[in-house]
Amino acid sequence: MVYQVYKIVDGDTLTSIAECNNCTCDDLIRLNGIDSSEFVSDSYIVIPKNNMYSNYVVKKGDTLYDISNRYGVDLKVLYAINGLDDGDIIYPDQELLLPNNVSMYLTRVGDTLGSIVDMFGIEDLVKNNRNLELVSDQIVIYDMKRD
Repeated sequence: MVYQVYKIVDGDTLTSIAECNNCTCDDLIRLNGIDSSEFVSDSYIVIPKNNMYSNYVVKKGDTLYDISNRYGVDLKVLYAINGLDDGDIIYPDQELLLPNNVSMYLTRVGDTLGSIVDMFGIEDLVKNNRNLELVSDQIVIYDMKRD
């Protein structure tokens, strides 16, 4: 299961957060060890992100290459989302994450924001990567001053 940290804002309720994230209030209470009286704006809770990944249980004879082909997932992406390295061995009954109705791209040396926008379009890139974490000391230009 994949999780995300969520900041509670004014107007949020356990019910509204659960509904927006395809989980139940009981899931949120269990995951965070809270009850509704501890639900306070500007605090953080953990929410399950069920819609981005599905679980796959490895069967005897499976290889990462076969799973990648069967589910149409780039092999390098499959390695990355499961914290695996090339050459790692998988075992029967091991659980793997598979992208669930989403396409993923693993950046390569030389990729730029511009090259990725050219491949996928700006609207989808921004919409689907709003929580993309940037590296420390990276410069981001947010306003172009014109003379």
